[in-house]
Amino acid sequence: MLVLIQASGAESSQPFTELWLHELEALKQQTEAELNGLAHPSLNSGVGAVGDRSKAYADDGNHYEWVQIDLEGSYIIDTIFIIPTLWRDTRFGFVNDAFPQEFRILIGNAAHPEGKVIFTYNADEAPFTGITPMQIPVDSESASWVRVETNHLTQRALDGMYIFQLSEIMVFEGNEDRALRKPVLASSPVYESATRNAGTLVDGILPYLINSAAEEHSRAYVSSIDVGEKPSLTIDLLETTEITGIRLHATDQADTVPTAHAGEFGLPPHFIVETANQEDFSDAEIVLDVKLNSIFEMGPVLSWNFAKPSNARYIRLTALTPYYHGRENQDSRVSFAEIEVLQQGLNIARNKPISTNYVSETSDSTLSALVDGMNIYGHILPQKQWLEELARRHELSTLLQELQVELQKRYTQQKLFLRWAIIAAIFMALAIVFTIPYYKMLSYRKEVHIRQRIAANLHDELGANLHAIGMLGDVAERSISTPERLVEAVRRIRALTERTGEAARHCTNMLEADNICQDIVFEIQQDTQRLLGDHETHLRIYGEEELETLPRRARIDLYLFFKESLTNINRHAQATKVYIRIAANHNSVRLSVIDNGCGMNAPPKSLLRRARLMRAAIQTKPVNPHGTHIRLIIKFKRTKLFL
Repeated sequence: MLVLIQASGAESSQPFTELWLHELEALKQQTEAELNGLAHPSLNSGVGAVGDRSKAYADDGNHYEWVQIDLEGSYIIDTIFIIPTLWRDTRFGFVNDAFPQEFRILIGNAAHPEGKVIFTYNADEAPFTGITPMQIPVDSESASWVRVETNHLTQRALDGMYIFQLSEIMVFEGNEDRALRKPVLASSPVYESATRNAGTLVDGILPYLINSAAEEHSRAYVSSIDVGEKPSLTIDLLETTEITGIRLHATDQADTVPTAHAGEFGLPPHFIVETANQEDFSDAEIVLDVKLNSIFEMGPVLSWNFAKPSNARYIRLTALTPYYHGRENQDSRVSFAEIEVLQQGLNIARNKPISTNYVSETSDSTLSALVDGMNIYGHILPQKQWLEELARRHELSTLLQELQVELQKRYTQQKLFLRWAIIAAIFMALAIVFTIPYYKMLSYRKEVHIRQRIAANLHDELGANLHAIGMLGDVAERSISTPERLVEAVRRIRALTERTGEAARHCTNMLEADNICQDIVFEIQQDTQRLLGDHETHLRIYGEEELETLPRRARIDLYLFFKESLTNINRHAQATKVYIRIAANHNSVRLSVIDNGCGMNAPPKSLLRRARLMRAAIQTKPVNPHGTHIRLIIKFKRTKLFL
């Protein structure tokens, strides 16, 4: 749905889906505010003609029907109003009846006798569903006739027959209806009745009452009983001015439902309208002579354009045949809600002096109600403005309904989002409740893990270093008589002492030590020589590059496991030979340490602890004839190694 939005003094179209909720709500308020200031389509509940109807068809709607209005002159038209015939539906109230599914409007003049199409309507593209007038803007076209034609008839509600029918066609030049009471031709002239005929399409009688929704209002003027045989009403325009027509508003009929009379109350069946510049009407000119032969020629508003404009100061309406209330020729009355004197469609008689030729028992203030510009509903609008407001009301009412549907959809979505937000908040709260203990547990496990690692580091690194220092002390003692060997032993003791101190300082965070296991292959070779200097050793390393690319923690843990293995051999195995093999590839590291010592039945606790920290598999088995084989297997994925 595209909506018109006022922005920077210009209107632009924008779909609902591109508007935020607050913009939709603002648009709804703006629409409601505008609707409150527009005229209402209050329906005429009296008796009267209902428009023109074509011949009815039972087979289908594919028949050509048309009506054509002769404007009796060439005019620059700017707006056409099409008023639908209304039907009282038992379920939906008043709806338009048999409004054509498709039609087009043509205009013509002497230069274009064949006519040209200025408007095309198709219900499939933009259906018209209202009971108010359809407004058709025209780009100031010159026309002497207007034709409405269709090839696609619509079924009427009464019996499903296919017909072409309309209530009224109005063609405006400025504020003046140029089609008012002009000759009409129709494709089905055989269908004529008092209530339905081509002439009623341009009689100016609409199915609505003028209801501007204004707060001010006034009651209709009703004269005293028996005002004589030829009562008259005279309006002084105060200056000579052009007069082009007159509009009479019948006594308000809609104050009760049903109405108390047929609508002709106080309306003379035969009257004339005269204009003059002299107060005594010595120079009077008859500009209108009207005979209303039946109730079907009457309505809430009766309009006439004069055959030619009149320049005058005074205008007088005289009832040649007055309205009689009750028995014939008794109790003559004059009653109107308003008398509008028109100049190019606009009222110039408002608040002007008005007088009668009969003695009235009513006050002057009551008589002035005829020219106060108001009826029972409020201010009487210029006819074109009134029709525009009715058309605009239908447009805004449709927009408001669509806005309410869209807003209800948005509110439903908001409720759904809010519901899910509440559920999410509950789950988040539960997650927080359970996450805090969980993370406390993880923190505790991490703390235990760190303690185990510190303990292992202290045992493996410091223990091995202290044992090596002790061994070097024995070497130094035996080398007293050999200064070179003694100096070398002391130097190595000094280096181990510094290394041990460095390890002690970093034992709580061994993985962050910058000087530990920078080159794992070199460290393994150096410690093999240092710890097994008195043994026959055979060291083989395969995949040195893979070892160097291991994560830092993995290198340190592997190095410490290797070092602890050598320390245990040195301390407890009583071995003379040691065979060491390290093989590394992209998926695993395998370490084998074989000695010819006294042997063991199970891995030492220190090695088990270190293997568990690495999540590695450890095996020990005896070697014939004696000795032990320790085997460590580390399998890993590079992206998840030692996490």
